[in-house]
Amino acid sequence: RHILDAEIALILDLGVELRAGVAVGRDLPLDEVRKQFDAVFLAIGAQKAARIGCPGEEAAGVYGGVDFLRLVNGGEAVDLASPVVVVGGGNTAIDAARVARRLGADATLLYRRTRAEMPASAEEIEQAEEEGVHLELLAAPAEIQAKNGRVAGVLCQRMRLGEPDASGRRRPVPVPGDTFVLPAGSVILAVSQEVDWSGLEMLREITSGPPAEPVAPKLLAGGDVRGLGLVAEALLQGRQAAEALHARLRGLPPPEAREGETVSPDRLHLETVACCSRNEAFQKPPTARLEEPWSEAVETLPLDQAVAEAERCIGCGESFIKQPKTHPLHVLRRFTQIGIGTLLFNSFWGVLATKAPYDGPLRNVCVPGLNCHSCPTALMGCPIGMLQHFSATHRFPWFLIGFLGIIGLLSGRFTCGWLCPWGAIQDLLHRVKRWTVRLPWVLNYLKYAMLVVVAIIIPYFTYQHWFSKLCPCGALIAGIPWALWNPIDPNLEMTVIPDGAIAGMFWLKMWILGAFLLLFLFIKRPFCRTICPLGAIYALFNRVSLVSLRKEEGCVECGQCRAVCPVDIDPSTQINSEGCIKCLECTQCRHMKFEWKRFWIRPRKRRVKRPLAPPVVQPAARETGAA
Repeated sequence: RHILDAEIALILDLGVELRAGVAVGRDLPLDEVRKQFDAVFLAIGAQKAARIGCPGEEAAGVYGGVDFLRLVNGGEAVDLASPVVVVGGGNTAIDAARVARRLGADATLLYRRTRAEMPASAEEIEQAEEEGVHLELLAAPAEIQAKNGRVAGVLCQRMRLGEPDASGRRRPVPVPGDTFVLPAGSVILAVSQEVDWSGLEMLREITSGPPAEPVAPKLLAGGDVRGLGLVAEALLQGRQAAEALHARLRGLPPPEAREGETVSPDRLHLETVACCSRNEAFQKPPTARLEEPWSEAVETLPLDQAVAEAERCIGCGESFIKQPKTHPLHVLRRFTQIGIGTLLFNSFWGVLATKAPYDGPLRNVCVPGLNCHSCPTALMGCPIGMLQHFSATHRFPWFLIGFLGIIGLLSGRFTCGWLCPWGAIQDLLHRVKRWTVRLPWVLNYLKYAMLVVVAIIIPYFTYQHWFSKLCPCGALIAGIPWALWNPIDPNLEMTVIPDGAIAGMFWLKMWILGAFLLLFLFIKRPFCRTICPLGAIYALFNRVSLVSLRKEEGCVECGQCRAVCPVDIDPSTQINSEGCIKCLECTQCRHMKFEWKRFWIRPRKRRVKRPLAPPVVQPAARETGAA
């Protein structure tokens, strides 16, 4: 209780005035309260135990669940006779049964469904059984029997489970002719709670609707008065009402309505959560709990374990929830990757119509993404293929360097995330994975070695385009389709690929392709991160490109950006780094924003008009005179 007192003191220290011992509607009329205050928030809760409409529930020895617990908690004497029958299956019923055991009575819990349908927590049910509470399941009270006005027993109706009801649980159905009697000295009805409307009956029918909207002039309501619910729901309603009142009293625009959704565990990003065991607090054995009935049953964690347990928090929030595959961002990115990167740059549609390789002027122009340089279907050239060509012919690629430099300054690695067909294949295959293997960060620098050694130095000395020959992207997009189709060139009157050309080099490419496809299942974009020389070129411009990401205030670096990142980096700490492909997936979180970086425009300094100094008023001279 001292913790609760301390929390109440924190609220009062904010300037809140507390008037205890006043019942609005009985001691003080509600209209009088409205006159004294600009707004009233009704949060009286459901303090009254609900009746079940069972014959005999007015007999002496019958208590409501919350009424019984309130009496015991307040230190008042309770006329509790053993044995005690507790009706209900929720946490209140479990609490009442365990308190009855601590008062020395035998307790039986009567519930009309099975244990699996009990709303109470499984841990509480298990602890109650350890303390000697007997569970009588699939039974409901039909009558509370009394003798001389005092409870003597409970006539019970045996039940069976029928079809599911509105709550999703199977509906209990009476078994005809199957009844029995439980002896009882006291009965505790803990089936539900209801609002005590004493003095406020006029509000019973109007406490519905959003908590931010008044239910009556100057009156808002929230919590159980709007329907029984969870504590978290009551907290949300209180916050919404407070924001609405603040805006209304300050003359501000009303806050936007926020509707939450129920999120199932399968929609949570758990990839970034380290698996660690729970720090269990010491719990007294059942005998000790009954011998010391009012002491703590579960002891407090030591400081080091409490800190470790707090660090297990997964920091869930809106960024923790997986967006559906139909999210507009996903759809747009897949469209550009497949529609532009694959179908447009690799002109299968044109070759299928003409049945002849394309050899037009566009072959001398490169595309911004990977493209099979030697593929007969390619509409344009591959930047890395052209780079190897210039290196093999010992010429400097002025146009290519300028083209890639412009693309890099404009968008950085945006091409990798939005246009590259090979990247789309990696993303799609990784969706079927069962687990993710993380690469050492140092391997991200391997792509720079591939750029210098394989794409520049080796072609310079060997006059061969070895990267293009072994590129798995070309093998999948061009090699396999042409090996299977291999049409006859009408100009040459022979197959495009000569007979016998599909030999050792082709099968070597197939082995390399198969190895990468297998890696894609377990590693996020391994080719883009460790092999791709084009990604290495664009990465040099990533921090200065116009396409940029910005982290907003309020980010707690929960690590969920890494869960959605296709290249397995944490954008909250590695924003615009060389590994970021600017896919914008992390912008699903409201703390990450996309922006155009206009570094060529100098921001204009705003001139701040200083207010005129108020006139100095000299204090009036003190009058003096004779007394």
